[in-house]
Amino acid sequence: RFPVVLGRAQSFMAHGALGLLPTPADETIQPTIIPLRWLHGRIQIGIDAIKQSMSNKGSFARSLDFLMKRLIANITDELNRIMASGTGRGILAFVDDTASVGSSGDPLIVDAPGGIASDVFGTRYLQTGMVVAFTDGTTLRGVRTISSLTESGSDNGSNIVTDAVGVYGTTWSNNDFIVRAANASITNLTRDTSLDNEPMGLEGIVDDGTLVATFQSIVRATYTDWQATRLSVSALSLDALQRLYDTIDQQSGEMPTHNVVHHSIRRAYLAAADSMRIALVQGNKPQALDIGQEPMGVKLTYNGYPVLADRDVILGNWLAINAGHLTRFVNTEGEWADEDGSVLSRIQGQDVFEAFYRIAENLGTDMNNSHGKLVGLSTTNAISRHVA
Repeated sequence: RFPVVLGRAQSFMAHGALGLLPTPADETIQPTIIPLRWLHGRIQIGIDAIKQSMSNKGSFARSLDFLMKRLIANITDELNRIMASGTGRGILAFVDDTASVGSSGDPLIVDAPGGIASDVFGTRYLQTGMVVAFTDGTTLRGVRTISSLTESGSDNGSNIVTDAVGVYGTTWSNNDFIVRAANASITNLTRDTSLDNEPMGLEGIVDDGTLVATFQSIVRATYTDWQATRLSVSALSLDALQRLYDTIDQQSGEMPTHNVVHHSIRRAYLAAADSMRIALVQGNKPQALDIGQEPMGVKLTYNGYPVLADRDVILGNWLAINAGHLTRFVNTEGEWADEDGSVLSRIQGQDVFEAFYRIAENLGTDMNNSHGKLVGLSTTNAISRHVA
């Protein structure tokens, strides 16, 4: 919890000799609240695996170490999705179907990956084996496990893409949310799903109220200074990028420090730069000026600011962020629960041991108008399926 300035105190002026001092005024200050968000992961190892591994010295330690490292890697992957494309809502996709039963012969069509309106690759944030819940935001309609994923349609987004997901025996309505669920038997939507329980991500921070109306407890529509720049453009151009930077500068008095894009936008940026790429020759060595890539693709910049590509960024968006006004608030950096003296705990009624890992954090900003984004960019996209 901390205060943010959303309006200037107009208590200053130039005046003549012996003139009156300006009337004192208050700054417009609002308290902002960043809630703590927990993420947990869990592993189990049975006694059979423990006993078999004991025949080889060190193999049990290696087996346990492998499971623990895989869980941390999986949570890190999930956090990357959340930070790159999340809005704090935990929505992975929307239902775009009313008639399908969800079987392999009649798969469920989904769209809006990440809860952002789009017909392109609706399944990009879903994975086989996920336990997901279907909800309108209030009612828990059903919980099932994803058995298969397919993509169909145009890669460049010019056609509606129907992504089929093998989800069986549940009820839903068009535009229902698809969110993670703890298991297939849950009944508590608020507590046991990811809906409105994920940390905030860049997509929700770099927003003007279109996606997140109330951000850090402040209603964006009430304060224009609590809105990031959002420019809708159909094609990436240097003019569009400069308008984005100029608008952010005019509204906040500061410039972005980093650009974050999907790989497809990075390719579009390079393509736009091809006709403008300039090289100066100093001696016999050509040097790339700002736009372009250094040897081995080490660095790409716009106006001197890094252009970073990430697989989880929303397709068609260019995020311009000010890292000086972004803070990761951490309560628990990442730890295995061991308050009872051991990481492994016995499961009651079974000859099985388990361990769980936890992180408590959130992402926030103290100057929302220091960030901005371009949306609606048309590019040729590659399928963004997460690797195992």
